[in-house]
Amino acid sequence: MNTSKSYQAEWWAPEGSRCFSGERYPGMLTYNREENSTLEIIHGPAGGVSFRVYEKYDVIWGKSANGLCFSLFNVVLVRQQDFSKSEFVVNYILVGMHVLSLDECRFDLCVTCFPHLRDWAYCSRIIDDDREDDVLVWSLDMRKREPIVSVEIEKGVQTYLWPTLSYHVSRFLRTVEQTTTYNIEIREKGSIRRYLSLVSEFSEFLSIALFAQQRPNEIKFRNKQDGLYYQFLYKVRPFTNPRGLCLIDYTGISEKVSSMLTVWHSRYEQVSPIANYLIRSLKNDSPFDAPGFLILAHALDGYFKRFVNKLDGRDTQQYKHGIDKLLRRYEDIEAIQKCKIDSEVLRDSRDKYSHLLPDDVINKAVSGEDLYWLTEKCKVLLTCCILEMLGLDKNEINDCCNSSPIRMIVNSLPIE
Repeated sequence: MNTSKSYQAEWWAPEGSRCFSGERYPGMLTYNREENSTLEIIHGPAGGVSFRVYEKYDVIWGKSANGLCFSLFNVVLVRQQDFSKSEFVVNYILVGMHVLSLDECRFDLCVTCFPHLRDWAYCSRIIDDDREDDVLVWSLDMRKREPIVSVEIEKGVQTYLWPTLSYHVSRFLRTVEQTTTYNIEIREKGSIRRYLSLVSEFSEFLSIALFAQQRPNEIKFRNKQDGLYYQFLYKVRPFTNPRGLCLIDYTGISEKVSSMLTVWHSRYEQVSPIANYLIRSLKNDSPFDAPGFLILAHALDGYFKRFVNKLDGRDTQQYKHGIDKLLRRYEDIEAIQKCKIDSEVLRDSRDKYSHLLPDDVINKAVSGEDLYWLTEKCKVLLTCCILEMLGLDKNEINDCCNSSPIRMIVNSLPIE
């Protein structure tokens, strides 16, 4: 359900940037959690001078009557009504502090909430102490805990998976909630843009681990000087409930998580577009079509060229030969054995839908239901590729495939 908040304040552009004729104006900021946030500026001609407005502002500052500060980023004009009102769309909102840009280094910590991160990494702090007759006693461990995972992904950048526990007490209701947050600490302070980049990076990793699209639903920053946390508001994009299933079982591979996060960070620029193709293919909210097949067929080629080609001392350029090498590489994986991928069928199908070639030119290309199942097989192969890139051995890849949604895909394949 969409929720919105409105803030009445005085708004202006910082000195040295595009300004509102050098003036401050009253207006209303409306934050929409699942839609675009808007800023409505109220103004009127003064002394015969009309309000001057630009199409885009990198930052606009605000301050409410009670002293609450706002920094609005990527503010774009969408409507101007006569000389009395202008309406903008706002990309990001920082509550509590004036910051000149997304690149200004002001924060030492970013705390990020992912709704389903606790489905993957969890450390219980709610203890069932005792049960006697009809009395049940629960204990809440509120003591300071060590993080579930702590890893320095690069010099001066520490990341944590942190178990948190919160409770609410009223006269007739007691509620307790435990969750896991993803925290990033930059020793020399970092900018909002830098933190958002690292959050996006972890979002893709978590999407692979849970085998479902994951995105944060809450972000806040801390400034070491004042020790305060500042809320960061943005349009929350959809995420998927993994419903108890995951690709990488945290409990079974916890000792490797730190190294996996380090590898993911070090190779992120190379693997991101490939992993993104896989994540996009996990969505089931639209009918299957040929482009859905193509993004995986091309992703397999991209993975081979970036991570496998030349490992045997040979430069393999032909698509079919690259797929053959991948199949041989994972021939011990049970899921790959059951898929029985035909590299000629995969090549011809890719060529047909990439170049829109006529059927009589491509011998083994498939369509319809056969193309759908070929796409599912590509999904299995690409998943094995990414698991190996993360540092898992063949036995661990087998375990991941046999106890995850991959097994469901393989068991659904038609009998050939």
